[in-house]
Amino acid sequence: MNLEITTTGRIVVLVTFVAYIIAVTLIGVFANRAAKKQAAEGYTGGFFAGGRGLGGLALGMMMMATLLSSGTFVSSHGMIYKIGLSYATICLVAHFSLILSLGGTGKKIGIIGRRTGVVSFIGLLKNRYNGSKALVVVLALPMVIFLVCYSASQVVGGARVFEVMTGGSYWVGLLLFGAVIGVYTLLGGMKSVAATSIFQGFVMIAAVVALVFGYSSYIGQHYGSLTNVVSSLAESEQTQYMLAPTGALTAPVLISLIVMFAISSVALPHVAQGNLAYKNTKSLKTAVVAGSISSVIVYLALLLVGVIVRVIAPDMTVSDYVTPYLSFLTMPSPLVGVMLSAVASAIQSTVASMLLVICAVICKDLYKDVIRPDASEAQIKKITPAVLILTCVVVLAISFNPPDAVQVLVNFAVGGLASALLFPLLLGLYWKRGNEYGALAGVISGFVYYILASSVCKGLAFGLNAFIPAVILSGLLMVVVSLATPKPPLGVVQVWFGKTYDHDFAHRN
Repeated sequence: MNLEITTTGRIVVLVTFVAYIIAVTLIGVFANRAAKKQAAEGYTGGFFAGGRGLGGLALGMMMMATLLSSGTFVSSHGMIYKIGLSYATICLVAHFSLILSLGGTGKKIGIIGRRTGVVSFIGLLKNRYNGSKALVVVLALPMVIFLVCYSASQVVGGARVFEVMTGGSYWVGLLLFGAVIGVYTLLGGMKSVAATSIFQGFVMIAAVVALVFGYSSYIGQHYGSLTNVVSSLAESEQTQYMLAPTGALTAPVLISLIVMFAISSVALPHVAQGNLAYKNTKSLKTAVVAGSISSVIVYLALLLVGVIVRVIAPDMTVSDYVTPYLSFLTMPSPLVGVMLSAVASAIQSTVASMLLVICAVICKDLYKDVIRPDASEAQIKKITPAVLILTCVVVLAISFNPPDAVQVLVNFAVGGLASALLFPLLLGLYWKRGNEYGALAGVISGFVYYILASSVCKGLAFGLNAFIPAVILSGLLMVVVSLATPKPPLGVVQVWFGKTYDHDFAHRN
């Protein structure tokens, strides 16, 4: 990054960031105290689903903060800088992800969660598919693998931004991000994640508003207007490079990525998990409005960051540094510290939600429901911290050798999760005929095909992102196998699609 930054400036940024870290930790402590008073749903219900008591603002900001990750603040703009404006179309469709996940499937997931008492994503699908333990095991594999990869991409982005903005070591930033996320997630579970997300959401909004004023002022002084910036780019030799898909990002790959990010949020477990935690329908509607408005503000404000930096500094070697570069160039040091805090907010809230899902998969779905059905709440409470800490260690280990562009890892993880989970979730919610055999076929085929098409045998992707053929195969096999095997039990159909149902059947393990 060819930008001289004074030692005083870096110190101010670091002090601001430390103040943010202290605030987040204190919020986690208070959330922990509140969580201890939440006894109605027991430890698992309180820790993994927030006692089903999240209000509209808390849920909306939590979902917004969860969906806005390091990709929103760092790697997406790095990809726009590196590849061109064509990649911005992917960012645009992401505006609708919160509306789709909360407004599209959120209401029914919340209703079923209350009917059945489930507190996890896998628990939801297990109940829908006739209590199949085989499905639990099959679901756990892609969820843990891809969520760990996704989490690693987030802390890598945070550590890189920490390194650039403070002058500190990448490894220090990595450990700091991992430690803070682990501490406040462990302190209060979903309650802590929701409470910190409200604060983090406002930090993100404040940071992007400050950046917009900063780069607008800079552009006005040096280029006259944003139109002149774009014109300058159009008149340069980079025109074709910036406007058309190039290299590995061919038009078919770009279109398939747009489709993937448009619909994948519905099937992301850490997003669906939040739908189990809202208080009532009024809270859900408030969450859709508050979260959507907030996320659109952030997305639109940051959309042109990569383009602006491409004009100002066309020879940047690490594309993930575009946001730190523009922040230092156009804002005073205290506000740069706020921007670093905003990046941390986006990353920490996303990873914290993923950690909750991974812990729920291992502690509740595998240990409690499959390995030791007689395990008590006290035993689950005992092993959860160990699982969370071990997961953090694995995430940090993967982060020691990251790819040049973090977004590559993000795309891989999102595509893998959606390939395996999209149709089992959607058809489970809205198709009565779907059964456990079809769900097994859908999860296994989507997962295996995606791995093969994205790494071992890329020809299976047919020039597209591997998600497209993998998810199509998953959906087709689920439908065919479901129709060729017995119908789901009447009790399942009543619980998931009827107005009246057997309460004891709904709460079966």
